[in-house]
Amino acid sequence: MKNQNENKFQEEYSKLNAEQKEAVDTIFGPVLVIAGPGTGKTQILAMRIAKLLQSDSQVSPQNILCLTFTDEGKKNMRDRLFRLIGAETAQQISVHTYHSFCNEIIQQNLSYFNSDNLELVSDLELLEILKKVALDVPKDNLLYSPKNPSKYIGLLKNAFQKINEENWSADYLIQQIEIAIEQIKNDPESIAKKGKNTGNLKQSIIKEKLEPLAKSADTIRLFDQYRSLLLQKNRYDYNDMIHWVIDLLEKDNDILMGLQERYQYILVDEFQDTNGAQMKIIDLLTNYDASPNVFAVGDDDQSIFRFQGASVENMIQFQKKYKNAGLKEICLKVNYRSTQGILSLAKNLIEHSDQRIVTNNANLDKNLVSFKTKEFQEDSEPTLFSFKNKRHEQIFIAKNIQRLIADGVSPDEIAVLNFDNTSCLELSKYLKLINIPFYLKKNSDLLSEPLAIQVLNILRYIAGERLNPYSGDFLLFQILHYQFFDINAIDIAKKMISYNEFSAKNRSEKNSFRKYLVESALAENRKLFVENSNDILFETIFTLEKLIKESYSNSLLQLIETIIQEIKIIPNILKRDDKYESLEVLTGLIDFIKQESHTNPDMDISHLITQIDLLSENKIPIPCYKLYGNENSVKLFTIHSSKGREFQYVFLTGMTKKNWEGRRNPNLGIKLPENIFESKQSKKDNDELRRLVYVALTRAKKQLFVSYYHFDLKEKEDEKSLYLYEAFGEEFQGESISLDAETILEFETLQPTEKTRVQIKEIEKDFINHKLEKFELSVTALNNFLDCPLHFYYDNVLRIPSVMNENAAFGNAIHDSLEKLFSNMKAKGDIFPTLSEFEQYFLSFMKRNKEKFSQEGYEKKIQYGIDILKKIYETNIYKWHKAVSVELNLKAKYNQIPLKGFVDKIEYYDGNRVELIDYKTGSTNTDYFKKSMSSKDEDQKDNKGGNYWRQAMFYKILIDKDPTRHWDVSCARYEFLEPDPKTNQLPQPVIFSYKKEQIEQVETQIKEVWEKIQNHDFYTGCEKENCNYCNMAKMLGDTEN
Repeated sequence: MKNQNENKFQEEYSKLNAEQKEAVDTIFGPVLVIAGPGTGKTQILAMRIAKLLQSDSQVSPQNILCLTFTDEGKKNMRDRLFRLIGAETAQQISVHTYHSFCNEIIQQNLSYFNSDNLELVSDLELLEILKKVALDVPKDNLLYSPKNPSKYIGLLKNAFQKINEENWSADYLIQQIEIAIEQIKNDPESIAKKGKNTGNLKQSIIKEKLEPLAKSADTIRLFDQYRSLLLQKNRYDYNDMIHWVIDLLEKDNDILMGLQERYQYILVDEFQDTNGAQMKIIDLLTNYDASPNVFAVGDDDQSIFRFQGASVENMIQFQKKYKNAGLKEICLKVNYRSTQGILSLAKNLIEHSDQRIVTNNANLDKNLVSFKTKEFQEDSEPTLFSFKNKRHEQIFIAKNIQRLIADGVSPDEIAVLNFDNTSCLELSKYLKLINIPFYLKKNSDLLSEPLAIQVLNILRYIAGERLNPYSGDFLLFQILHYQFFDINAIDIAKKMISYNEFSAKNRSEKNSFRKYLVESALAENRKLFVENSNDILFETIFTLEKLIKESYSNSLLQLIETIIQEIKIIPNILKRDDKYESLEVLTGLIDFIKQESHTNPDMDISHLITQIDLLSENKIPIPCYKLYGNENSVKLFTIHSSKGREFQYVFLTGMTKKNWEGRRNPNLGIKLPENIFESKQSKKDNDELRRLVYVALTRAKKQLFVSYYHFDLKEKEDEKSLYLYEAFGEEFQGESISLDAETILEFETLQPTEKTRVQIKEIEKDFINHKLEKFELSVTALNNFLDCPLHFYYDNVLRIPSVMNENAAFGNAIHDSLEKLFSNMKAKGDIFPTLSEFEQYFLSFMKRNKEKFSQEGYEKKIQYGIDILKKIYETNIYKWHKAVSVELNLKAKYNQIPLKGFVDKIEYYDGNRVELIDYKTGSTNTDYFKKSMSSKDEDQKDNKGGNYWRQAMFYKILIDKDPTRHWDVSCARYEFLEPDPKTNQLPQPVIFSYKKEQIEQVETQIKEVWEKIQNHDFYTGCEKENCNYCNMAKMLGDTEN
């Protein structure tokens, strides 16, 4: 067997070129192999390991450590070693990712961490720890948010991940931030030289630099608490494990020396993708010798994962560190993949990069030479195309792929590389239309997948009904619309209207939609066989009732299984066009719940839903992959996912400025000063994108097609990318492609059309007319209709149950306390109750409505509410007007249109003059607030005016038209009840005086909306992209189109 392995090695060794042999033969000392694309780097690593085993030094397999960047890289290395040196020897060599290597060290040294069962933290456990950190934020920290303690969980997660990746200490970062802040303050350019602020720091400097840095410092101050909480729970996170091992090796010399004695030869793959923490591991393992046996292979020109912490600077630092310690630098220049024409184009581009390893060694030559062109004279020049717009580009690419396949090219040798997943999905529609098989793998978030949302909503409904029976009517209304049940949407709508009429007649009882449906089903003496939609609805209700009952006796996993069986989710999925994608989503969700249940066996349905809601609120995804097609098809890849791949024919699309230089960089979560980076961020950003294009160009083996377009799909002009000029030259001109009418017509069904408004199914007119007989128009209904007719339909016609979130319930508590304060003041002869009594009103309301809050939310909002009430009381106690009425219900008619309203407070002054007061909770620094305050003339977006402005005008109209009121309404005043977090002062009230033209504008809106309501013109949605009600109609399957 030994001779057989040696023969295999010699056979493979004979195929190597001179530079590859030099890399394999160098046994001792530090070696840096710069392996450009297609130069055979993975084979070099395997060959060098085989060489070590056969060398005169008689290296033992146990003395070799090979570190790879991904699990796929680890698997590929093992496979090569099995074939090259045999399975028995290969299994003795330590081949690890950085994380698996560190996990092994942690598990072998649990006593160091004072634990016998230290485990990797699960996603939901990590969330609980971050939540604990957020709840304990001190008041003097800029992340303190008593109203929404979980607000910054996503920020904390991203920031702590970045700190771990770079192996930064919290103290070091805070120190560097403080230095940067002082430098900014002392910079003469930071001082205003004119205007009211002369001599002080510019407001732009404070807002754009100092405040973000101060917030970052306060974020970082929470890092050590996070690490401490992890350890208390015997957990470590995926990024933290490297940090812990670094700490272990720095503090325990015996463990470090043991690893150094064992791993005398270290090989590092994809060296350009290492981050700061990973680099520190390598440094510690090799610091026993000024010239260690460390063999690193990578290509600085292909470092494209900086958003994951990778830094090309690690290669440069390695080069500098061992420059005077016998470092051997070897450039692999023979490219076995591409033609010289492709390589020359890539060279033109990458030579514009500032961050290249050749900058530090003039003797290095990275100019790639094509083996194909040199040995076989095979060559091809890349082709550059220009198109009118993106649609024409995609049609042309689809037709060219069709031609290539017709000419005998295998589909899996064709790839289209795009700058984002959206473009991959768009092109897939064109390929599908002409029956071209394609494959794409899209990163997704389970929590955004409709099927996962529906299954989780069923779980959420069951959990809510267990905790607070008959409280989940909003969810029940949605669930009944799900495709699993096949219930007619109009029948559900009618049941909701009937329920509201029943509820109005029986106000003395506690009613709910669930209870009403269950009792209706029992009363109608259901038949054995389902014969109509009502029967299907009632069958569904009893199924849901059964699931609620079984949830008490089933474990979480058993309940999931029961839900899938009882609702027949899988048979329903198998009838869908997207059945494979849907099954992937369902499997991903089940696997996630299984994993979390394994980590926390005591987790119940309520705990699961609470944590998942926290993930959604903080936009923290549950990662999953959506697979389309099979691997033996045309590949539609983002450039990042194409790394390590190669294809005969490559199309690189969308090379425009907007798609490249205009891209937003991933948010690191925290703003860091430039003094912690080796080079300027702006240069790094540009170089990163340039390297990304370089990777795309060098995927092509035979032919490369590059393209750009002049207009996007909205007919907005787009410029050519800078990287086209760098690759093709300043005077380049792409071949202009004009598509004939026949070709365009072939794809007519994919032609973007004007956005179609959502149209839902209409209910019989007589039924709705009966519902509208006693309808009175409130300003809320008016606002709803102007926002979106479907908003009015769902909230004011069907009156679907609403979900009161914690912030809304908290706002009601503050309003209720103020109402009682003024009512009791009037009852006590114009003497205001004490602050203590004011606070007691609030506490009583909160106690009565405790079920609307989470435990943590309740406690936080109690304290926050007390603080707010104290601020309100102390600010206004000597200023409050005492001639008032509170919580007035008003009714009147305008042009025979019945109007109604509810006013928080009216203040009476001399004569008949009154002022209307409305209380508002929430921030005054949001876009929503600014929009709400704008008049119709100020509303540049849709020329309707904001809700708060319209409310002020509406109440003026309502009071003026009320024959029983003889008031002269002089103004409407909005008083804000929450202090500004920066100043801790209550915002100044906003006062609306009345202008005739503005009142007339709202009168016109009242007349127009009333006419539409009477004509039942509320079944069509608006055109807004992110309209909650249009989206809800689509999700519920309630649409005609």
